[in-house]
Amino acid sequence: MADAASAPVRRLHPGLGDLAGPPSFWHFHYLYHQALRIIRQITCPRRESESRLQRGLLILGILLISLNLRPALASVGPLVESIRGATGLSNAALGLLTTLPLLAFGIVSALTPLATRRLGTEGALAAALSLVAVGTLARAAPSTAPLFGGTVLFGVGIALGNVLLPSLVKRDFPEHSGVMTSLY
Repeated sequence: MADAASAPVRRLHPGLGDLAGPPSFWHFHYLYHQALRIIRQITCPRRESESRLQRGLLILGILLISLNLRPALASVGPLVESIRGATGLSNAALGLLTTLPLLAFGIVSALTPLATRRLGTEGALAAALSLVAVGTLARAAPSTAPLFGGTVLFGVGIALGNVLLPSLVKRDFPEHSGVMTSLY
């Protein structure tokens, strides 16, 4: 007779039952409803003056900001050959072009509290998005000076946004900061 310690452990979940087999419709159904429950909790107003719509718009804004912080940086690497062909830049100059945003991250991340004190979190995020937009537009100019200048501008904007977005999430969603951070 096998004792209880050597018996195979059955993974039972309160809403799903036995998890040993392949996922069924009910697994996905349960996970869908759990996700809806979390979304309802996140969008539930924390203050009386706040509505569910305002919370939802804040979540949408956070997602849109995070989507705008990534592409400008990630787009340089795959386009190096096209940039070389259009501008005639050397390998060293192209390396500098891909390094400038990282240098901006290191320098500007430490200075972000100064911008936040002067503009507030929301104002600093607006400035960050403006810098990303202006920098991205400047890089479209057919000259190398705007290419490098625009790269620095959007690097500064991304650095500001990457520092400010987590603090915004922790301030406005303290009880759900893990879920919100995983969304962006």
